Amino acid sequence: MTLRSRTSDEVLTGLIAEGAFKMRKSMKKAMLVGFGGAVVVAYALAMVSVLTGFSPYRLSVVLVVPLGAMACGFAAVSGFYFAAKDEEELERPQPVLFVAMIAAACLAQMLIFVFEYFGAFIPTHSLAALMSFPDYIELTFTNAEVRMRGQDFEPESGGLAMALAFSQLVGFLLAAPITYKQIPGSGSFIDQ
Repeated sequence: MTLRSRTSDEVLTGLIAEGAFKMRKSMKKAMLVGFGGAVVVAYALAMVSVLTGFSPYRLSVVLVVPLGAMACGFAAVSGFYFAAKDEEELERPQPVLFVAMIAAACLAQMLIFVFEYFGAFIPTHSLAALMSFPDYIELTFTNAEVRMRGQDFEPESGGLAMALAFSQLVGFLLAAPITYKQIPGSGSFIDQ
């Protein structure tokens, strides 16, 4: 009897044949609706910011409670909720769904900056033609306008703007587990 090790191609082929990488139709729908919804919400928020100068996701209470980011995060992951709620076979205790919701919330936050960058215009010029995306991000985080109780802080807020951006990301990410817990199902891997 001869023992030989299987190549990685043989192992992968075996896993595919056994259905290890098959995704149920209901999960595909949840992913499509969830990530599609996150992209649409990010685009809408960026366009509101570009066209009106008001960024709803940047609203914070006492500079550290990102209420606007949490509300926008809920909107960004709501597609997962509605898709999973409609599918009877898609029960909540699926780590894949939870990870996808976290990824979609993070993606939406990043896409807002991308869409703002490509949507911003300075009279007769696109902002993208004048500066690179990394320069735009640096300018956004170091020259943010911070207003609290009617008082404006220095435009060169630097570290404060970075802290606000971090709190906004946390707000977006907090929306995912809260929304996930609302999906009907027989239990959750989070509870275990």
